Amino acid sequence: MHKLEVCALSKRFGDRVAVDQVSFYVDDGELFVLLGPSGSGKTTLMRMLCGLETPDAGQILIDGCDITKWPAGQRNIGAILQGNYGLYPLKDVYENIAFGLRCRGVEPSGIEMHVVATAHMLGISHLLRRRIDRLSDGERQRVALARMQVRDVALALFDEPLLHLDASSRHQARQEILMMHRLAHRTCIYVTHDQVEGFSIAHRVGVLAQGRLQQVGTPHELLYQPANTFVARFVGTPPMNLIYGYPQSILQHRQLGYRILAGGLCLHLPDRWTRVLQTWKMERVLVGIHPDAIVPEWMWDSRDKRPCQPMRARVIALDRRARGAVATLRLGGKCELLSIFSAPMPQVGQEITVDIDAEQICLFHEETGERLIPDEE
Repeated sequence: MHKLEVCALSKRFGDRVAVDQVSFYVDDGELFVLLGPSGSGKTTLMRMLCGLETPDAGQILIDGCDITKWPAGQRNIGAILQGNYGLYPLKDVYENIAFGLRCRGVEPSGIEMHVVATAHMLGISHLLRRRIDRLSDGERQRVALARMQVRDVALALFDEPLLHLDASSRHQARQEILMMHRLAHRTCIYVTHDQVEGFSIAHRVGVLAQGRLQQVGTPHELLYQPANTFVARFVGTPPMNLIYGYPQSILQHRQLGYRILAGGLCLHLPDRWTRVLQTWKMERVLVGIHPDAIVPEWMWDSRDKRPCQPMRARVIALDRRARGAVATLRLGGKCELLSIFSAPMPQVGQEITVDIDAEQICLFHEETGERLIPDEE
């Protein structure tokens, strides 16, 4: 198995900084997802990893060996790049899969064994003698996967490999990539702008924006402990609610605590926030409330704890989904928050009681957007 380390990697194109001091690692056998919007630097980063672009600064190490200046052909990296599977259109499927094995001098009997077994695994045995230019996008994607599978690469790169597939084909192809990863236990980086796609397969996720790595963590960490307001707004469907607040110290249970006043909303913070807010001495903060933290009254019995901050809310909009709905709630007269509801479904205009779980509240620095870290986290 192989470990990748990316150290302060940077790349400029004229005056534009495409990748800015990006550092992360991918462990042996890990499937690491790079997630970000269009133009965030994902593809440029991948092209530097596989040797198609030269970094302006930084290092790329595999198993501690610096490969930053190695030509692409010497890196032993397999890549399926965005919209380009790298196949030979006039050769048939068999020859495309076998090409890498022939270059390594594998005996013909060994080539046939590997090609036939891998094609059977991916369900393309019937296509082995068909030319690439006569295949659908989904079939070409499977051929590219098969060609990578028969090679003993140190690192596998997938840059938006499913971009041109329809929804049903994307799901099937994603499962095939996941199956091949598990079988080979190969170190992989998978690039996507689709968080549902990324979260469904990732061990860890790195969020990239404007060429900078915003956060690396598990899907759960990104959703519930975002490093900054960009991550809070970018991940989650719906994303975290962000509102301005004014912390004011009050006396509760004979201890000094804090409460958030924002748009008519009043939230009392747990004691673990006291030291942090006293240290920062801020008059304003950004408050993050995850949609899961807003619990309607008919779901209180399903939780182990009693409601801690019940308040009245009016349902002003419902976006129905396959399972449940995203509700827009108006609390305190001015504050509007998104929540996720399941049956029974309220009606638009209905007034309900909800509880906001204070343990799931995040606070962000108003100027930098960085999340404040409470005690005991």
